Amino acid sequence: MLRIGPASRWAVVALAACTASACAQESAGRAIDSTDIPENTVGTGTPPTSSRPPGDTAPGDVGAELEATHPCEVLPEHEVTALGFDPESAHFDDFGIIYSCWYEPLPTGQGNLTLQLDANKGVDTINLTGFSANEIQVGSLRALRITDDLDPRVCQVALALDEEVHVSVMVSFVEDTEEACRLAEAAGALAEQYLPSAR
Repeated sequence: MLRIGPASRWAVVALAACTASACAQESAGRAIDSTDIPENTVGTGTPPTSSRPPGDTAPGDVGAELEATHPCEVLPEHEVTALGFDPESAHFDDFGIIYSCWYEPLPTGQGNLTLQLDANKGVDTINLTGFSANEIQVGSLRALRITDDLDPRVCQVALALDEEVHVSVMVSFVEDTEEACRLAEAAGALAEQYLPSAR
């Protein structure tokens, strides 16, 4: 079941750097070929298989590589399971400027895990108004740990793949901020191994 109540305030961070011109109706969303998303992907928990042809991006173009990446294909199933989430529950979201995949917990776990890809904005353009952010290191990547005193069960870690590209890992609906950030940072460290990075 999709639970969105307490985390709705986090849309401000997820939509980050959105200006009136950048979020105009004609530019909202992400244009992808419908063949890239099988019918059984949304809401069924079935991870997609990409139909994008190989060699579709230039080597070393981090933004293009990330744009060609499906968020539900970043983490292998065994890594999702190791974090305490159910890989079979993968839900793909592509609405507005959101391009993400979120997972429900295993029966023994708690919370939700969301992986959001942004091939057009760097971490320094995230709108942090009303949130607390601390610069950290996740693996070899510079990152921001973003929290909110009004919603202590959520933590977001924004990974800087380069100056203009980032990936956010968010954990929500856990017992407290410390646990949310522990899981988000662990997920970020795993995701780094599978994400394109600046060469």
